[in-house]
Amino acid sequence: HFRILLTGVNSNNHYYLSCSGFEIFGDVVTSADTNQQSVQSSSSVSPVPSSPAPARGGTAFEHSSDFDTHGILYYFGTQRRTQQWRNPADLGFVEVSSSTLMADSAPISAIVGREVVRCVTLPASGVWMNVRFKDHFVRPTHYTLRHYSSWNTEALRSWKLLGSNDNENWVILVEHKNDVSLNEKGASHTWSVNCARYYSSFRLSQTGPNSNTHLYMACSGFEIYGSLLAPDEVLTFSSRKNEKSEFVRIDDETRTVWNSGASDAWQSARSTTPLSAAKSLVHHFDILIVNSPKTSN
Repeated sequence: HFRILLTGVNSNNHYYLSCSGFEIFGDVVTSADTNQQSVQSSSSVSPVPSSPAPARGGTAFEHSSDFDTHGILYYFGTQRRTQQWRNPADLGFVEVSSSTLMADSAPISAIVGREVVRCVTLPASGVWMNVRFKDHFVRPTHYTLRHYSSWNTEALRSWKLLGSNDNENWVILVEHKNDVSLNEKGASHTWSVNCARYYSSFRLSQTGPNSNTHLYMACSGFEIYGSLLAPDEVLTFSSRKNEKSEFVRIDDETRTVWNSGASDAWQSARSTTPLSAAKSLVHHFDILIVNSPKTSN
């Protein structure tokens, strides 16, 4: 619910509240099932502002065109729009990994690069490429892929985009079957993602032969769009034994808290910086649950 509350006299020194229009912008969250298994589809796009706009729970990055300057990886490559672009993996914002690459392949960091190169795995079933944001989480709305530089063939046809917060338990975000969107070397395409949760890791997993009926996985570019969330830079938690419960574990690097117990009661942790509760001061908290095991807690 939203309320417009008159707290003083109007321009005519009266207490009439006059308003002939109300509109609101932001993120809409529903109680719909958030099981992240969806089929790829083409997306309609709209113009975006020159810089990311703040959104509840994160910063919004909206797709305009393939490998534009509005993607999250481009944002980190420019060190949050403060420097000339460099590969975000080289800058340490993301970690990239993959199945074994061909001997003549470019390094796997090329998938978060801006150049069309030869980046390709050895031919094998279930090959994959992985991008992990070190201390950020993304709720994706679109992602872009680009074919490599060597041949028009060997393009992806059947694959999945998966998300994870521990690099062990993966959730299907988009599944492609015989998708013919990529057809030429250096060609790119963007797909929409229907996702309600934040993830720190994203994996491309090939699930069938490529356009040349081989099992090589070729990809020379990955970009992602959506809502970017970083752990709060002020609200941190104490690791001292007398300032936290027994089963609480603190990760100082990512400023996250988790409970290592299985059947214990409620746990608590003390913040290292006190929060003021002064009159008229509003605190807003977004609690991101990155892993929720099936327990009775």
